[in-house]
Amino acid sequence: MANKKNFVGMLVMVMVFGMTVVGCDNGSISSSETNVLDTFNFSTATPSNAVLAAGNLTMAQYNQIRESAGGGFKGWTTDIDGDLQMAWTGRSSSNFISVANILENIRGENDRVIAGPMQGAEGNNYYIEFYPAKLSQGGGLYVPAGTLFLDIW
Repeated sequence: MANKKNFVGMLVMVMVFGMTVVGCDNGSISSSETNVLDTFNFSTATPSNAVLAAGNLTMAQYNQIRESAGGGFKGWTTDIDGDLQMAWTGRSSSNFISVANILENIRGENDRVIAGPMQGAEGNNYYIEFYPAKLSQGGGLYVPAGTLFLDIW
């Protein structure tokens, strides 16, 4: 399972980088584009113990991760595999580094990329991505500039 997650995380990062090279635009938003964050069912309520268990987190760790981004918390959700996902908007590279450092202290870290169109870090049972500029994806979706996204299992 861990190898599958690492492979999927690396695949996502490679795909995002590829889409960035091919699909970046001037940052404008056409009326036909949809913010990919609006396709998630994010909650800002306190997560249940079951949700925290899915991410192998304590409430203190969850709060530490959430607050280390310095605001802009969009919310949390779980995916079909039960992974805990968290998102922030209006963030900067320094916010990404703060969250990545907290995750490294809690879980360890295998790889971090700080330069380029998408910054990311991957560790033991998590990956985090930061989009400093708007990323237009296929199918009329876009990731807004300043989006920080975490998947933890």
